[in-house]
Amino acid sequence: MDFVIKGDPALFRLVPSHKTLLNAPANRGLPIGNLTSQFFANVYLNELDQFIKRDLKAKYYIRYVDDFILLSQDRKQLVFWREKITDFVREKLKLEIHPEKRRIAPVSNGMDFLGYIARPCYILVRKRVVRNFKNKMRAIGKIAVKDGIMEFQPALVKRTNAIINSYMAHFSHANSYKLKNALADSYNFMGEFNRIFRLVAPHYFHSLAAQYDFFKKALSGVDFYCDETGQLCFRGRATLIFFSVGRVYAFFGANAIAAADILGLKLIKVGGFPPSIYSEMGSERAAFPAAQEKKYAALAVSKGYFIYVINEKKDIRFNHKLLTRTLTKTYC
Repeated sequence: MDFVIKGDPALFRLVPSHKTLLNAPANRGLPIGNLTSQFFANVYLNELDQFIKRDLKAKYYIRYVDDFILLSQDRKQLVFWREKITDFVREKLKLEIHPEKRRIAPVSNGMDFLGYIARPCYILVRKRVVRNFKNKMRAIGKIAVKDGIMEFQPALVKRTNAIINSYMAHFSHANSYKLKNALADSYNFMGEFNRIFRLVAPHYFHSLAAQYDFFKKALSGVDFYCDETGQLCFRGRATLIFFSVGRVYAFFGANAIAAADILGLKLIKVGGFPPSIYSEMGSERAAFPAAQEKKYAALAVSKGYFIYVINEKKDIRFNHKLLTRTLTKTYC
């Protein structure tokens, strides 16, 4: 086969052998995931549709690409159709029906179709799909959460959210309210990763006050969720922001008042000065050395608080005096 590899050759080794055209026989195969696959499948299998509807006279027939279902109240008729279809696709289309998937079962068992189990009154997600999602979340959880500390690596956050969004979109087509809540309770970092998606990437701010306000609003002590009826609800969450300024973690305004009370820090009132970045962030200030992060985080967590750590980060894309800051970890 004559071709040129673009990108990282190591990625090709991650593709299952039965899904790569490199292992396909001559004149066989379509690119998996490409839109042309669906189009050509519909063109090529049009003859199958015509055979089933016109020759076999099947009234209830459903097909999506290469998956199809026929319904009948007569089991003998289903057996007859199965043999006729097997012969037709072998002789006319040079295809083979998968031997393990051409089964006959009552509708009451549910129809395993396109990743779902369709029952007369409701639809469930296939167990294998749920199991695959759990395996991926467990693997990510081992990387992201250690000893109550949730670390946010930008690449990991991006990949995790892509996985979660993909599966949640799949689940949304089934009766999956309880399933999604159970998964959220089992892997609580899912909500956090979605919540802080914007906060792990560098942003431009015209002032320290604007930067601080951005994180303060994004990490407010309110969680939003939907109840069983789909109604948007909210609940309070006790939070504290560790905001890195040089070699200390600084607190401003209401955050400073809370930090002084929770952590036993000295509260400083700023007054009698012209307007400055500190007056925009509140007249109260408090701070502690960055080297004592774990000590104060453990103290706050013991009192029921979630701690969000905002650290400075140099980024050549933002070449100005105000340093970029990103969310790096959570203590919970």
